Amino acid sequence: MYFVNNEHEQNYKKMVLLFPEARKTPPNTEYQVACYVISYPVLFDIHQGKPGDHPFTWYLVNKNELQIPLPYKALIDLGLHLYGGGSHDFNLLRSLSYWSYDADMVNVFFQALAIRKVWIEKQQKSI
Repeated sequence: MYFVNNEHEQNYKKMVLLFPEARKTPPNTEYQVACYVISYPVLFDIHQGKPGDHPFTWYLVNKNELQIPLPYKALIDLGLHLYGGGSHDFNLLRSLSYWSYDADMVNVFFQALAIRKVWIEKQQKSI
């Protein structure tokens, strides 16, 4: 699994401990991808390791008060989109333009897709 640094990896381990759904066998990939996104160091610092009842509660409850730079807001939107089964708006082209100068964020995007892709593959096999 790709992490931007050791802090990101340690944050992810903390988030997975908070949300047992991410540790189940088979794991819930919605929770895994949410834990992965909110463990990104800048986002983890915002919620200080206390995201709430669900991975994005911290954001949904406080989004009007939070001043999050657009590249990180796009990462949150990606996480919400993948966590919520596609019900949250996510603009791929705009997000890629925000991340175009940051290879780490692009790699996080691809890793998030890879985490969530496992669920999609399982759904296709059951059809």
